[in-house]
Amino acid sequence: MTSLPNGPYPAVLTTYRADDTAVASPVWFRRTGEKLDVVIADGDAKLRQLARRPECSLLVFEAVPPFRAVRVEGARMWDLSGILPS
Repeated sequence: MTSLPNGPYPAVLTTYRADDTAVASPVWFRRTGEKLDVVIADGDAKLRQLARRPECSLLVFEAVPPFRAVRVEGARMWDLSGILPS
């Protein structure tokens, strides 16, 4: 993950609906060392989708040259520390 941008770059999280169709959504993220924190609001459909099917993909990309991109695929891991009430 060393080539992952450390700036305010666009990110897209792909999750799966109940009928197994993929849905891509823009998200906020931050990088903390080797960990990525994705911000999802309480009650968001993405939380229900990840609870039902934890597989997901996060794509972070630059919209300016050199147009680097990094895709991270795997299963979500819940870390509920630091959650603020909505």
